[in-house]
Amino acid sequence: MTVQEVAEYLRIKERKVYDLLAQKRIPCTRVTGKWLFPRFQIDLWLEQNSEMRQESFSEKTLPPVLAGSHDLLLEWTMREIRFPFAIQTTGSSEGLARFINEDAMVCGLHILDPDSGEYNIPIVRGKLDKQPVVLIEWARRQQGLLVAAGNPWEIQKISDLTNRKIKIIER
Repeated sequence: MTVQEVAEYLRIKERKVYDLLAQKRIPCTRVTGKWLFPRFQIDLWLEQNSEMRQESFSEKTLPPVLAGSHDLLLEWTMREIRFPFAIQTTGSSEGLARFINEDAMVCGLHILDPDSGEYNIPIVRGKLDKQPVVLIEWARRQQGLLVAAGNPWEIQKISDLTNRKIKIIER
């Protein structure tokens, strides 16, 4: 939720939301300079600060951040299910580090272990052996080059790209 939406949700003025932000008393995430308030964290915050609070609740809530490798299909899925994740595509290694430090709830990664030829499992075993995690194989990728219709430059391999007249655009 935005500042305006959380103010309406809590039935307070936007100024009060900013006051709570300044006092670090309300759960939020800042993404590209914009304050975001995941609804489930606001609900949890309300429950924890309620006068009828249950003392038994002590689990740490991870920030609703999906860090790591960028995947267009995963990003689209997160938007479609309307789960309020902030998506920070910083690469597999950085995303895994954020996940290990509990700065992210989910991590997209594809890290090849050169010894086994296996993706993700060896690095997760090595770095998260005491932390319970679930690995989900989301997709398989095939890397390659997209060329203009009809392949006018007859590109067949990477070395064919040395022709200076060819424009290369990264995805």
